[in-house]
Amino acid sequence: MEILSKYLAPWAIPNENIPLHVVWNPDDNIQEINLIKPDNLSVKEVFNASYIEDNEEKVRFYNFSSDGYLSIELTSKLIENLEETHNIYLEFLRDEVIIKKINLSTKILRPELEPIFIPEILKITEVNGELTVNSPIKIQYQGVGMTYVHIKTTDNSDLQIEVPEDMQKSIKKFNEDLELCLTEIKPKYPQYKSFFDTMNKSELTLEFLESELDVFSDIFINDMEFTKDISEKLSWAISRNYATLDDYVISPFLQYIRSAPIKTVRLINPIWEINFSTDVKCFEIIIEYFDPKENHYKPIKISTEMVGNKINKIELYKLFDWVST
Repeated sequence: MEILSKYLAPWAIPNENIPLHVVWNPDDNIQEINLIKPDNLSVKEVFNASYIEDNEEKVRFYNFSSDGYLSIELTSKLIENLEETHNIYLEFLRDEVIIKKINLSTKILRPELEPIFIPEILKITEVNGELTVNSPIKIQYQGVGMTYVHIKTTDNSDLQIEVPEDMQKSIKKFNEDLELCLTEIKPKYPQYKSFFDTMNKSELTLEFLESELDVFSDIFINDMEFTKDISEKLSWAISRNYATLDDYVISPFLQYIRSAPIKTVRLINPIWEINFSTDVKCFEIIIEYFDPKENHYKPIKISTEMVGNKINKIELYKLFDWVST
């Protein structure tokens, strides 16, 4: 039997599609292919064949629409280690007899954050309006892929991470203008009452938009007139508030992005602030992080203290030093 082509993606992150295809000579009259795989891999989609999963480690493909090729999309579950190699085997059968067997391998990779230095006290010094952290918290990035980080304080922390006051005001004004716009078009779409009710229940923060609006994605896909009206109102609200949003939200965030030492780590709330004083106070945080496929990894808890030579506030990202291996 002649294998004309074979391919398995060399690596992927958990829950990412892993393409697999194989091409053989149609004259070989292959009637069935067995896929032997680790239980951490699953079949997501199959092209040009029917299939039956005998168990978590064996899948049988048959009834090929066109002789000579098979294409599969695999996906992986979460992994504990930074890297895991998965071997798979393809068995080609004719008249229930295995006439050829090939093996391929792929690596499943993930990011990992690890604190490698936590100071007993974060000492912040202000000189000529510039804030300096004497020994920032050092976090090491390992692995592969973009990592999104959200940092929040615990209930035990004396100091809290807060949205900057100017940012709160600009977002509040934007919310008010957008609410006014939505009120104007609400009578036109009574069938979407639940959408408007949801939008009116909460301030339109980025976290809210990310967690809630996905529920209504089918509406935007299937009703283009509604999507157009919403887009126009959203554009109007943004343009009306662009100056303040640019000053207090967009520009500070872009400044952080440009200065970030590791391009694969992105803080979600980098320019949020911590108010500190000349008294030593507890600063306890939880670092949550996830990858582009929204695989969430084990959070990191850090407890330290913070003090300054003056009463002031500091942006969150300035408390950290990010390094990579």
